Amino acid sequence: MRSLAKYVAAAVGVLTLAINVPAANATDGGNGIGGNPVNCTGNWTVGAAVPVKASDGRTIGYSQMWWSNSCQGNWTRAWTVNGQATTMESTIAQGIPPGPNRRFAIANDYTNVHFTLYVHASPSEKMCGSTQMWDPVTTNWAFTGVYCRT
Repeated sequence: MRSLAKYVAAAVGVLTLAINVPAANATDGGNGIGGNPVNCTGNWTVGAAVPVKASDGRTIGYSQMWWSNSCQGNWTRAWTVNGQATTMESTIAQGIPPGPNRRFAIANDYTNVHFTLYVHASPSEKMCGSTQMWDPVTTNWAFTGVYCRT
């Protein structure tokens, strides 16, 4: 009976660990995507870095919106402060209510720096971004909230 109790305790421990580990699928997707911003040349406009805040108030990373005149598109770039947060998701989207015609891109990665694909937009179009990162210290997601630029 003791060995059965040990197996049950071990199984509960494994299940608890599995529940607390964040899931990510390392995919990029969206609607109205233009492509990889690495291919956009010069003439970039870079927005202010928005902090990714953990539940205990620490800044564990930053998210930033970029615009390229050569690609006529926006994307979100995110990075961690100290490299500890290695699971992240960022979004860039038109600043309009969700719907079938809304253009957006999402990036999910296991890394300490990443960017979304770019979304075609005019220079004066309202675009919104957000980033979340898994914080290993609080074992919870940290967020920027949604930030917008025109």
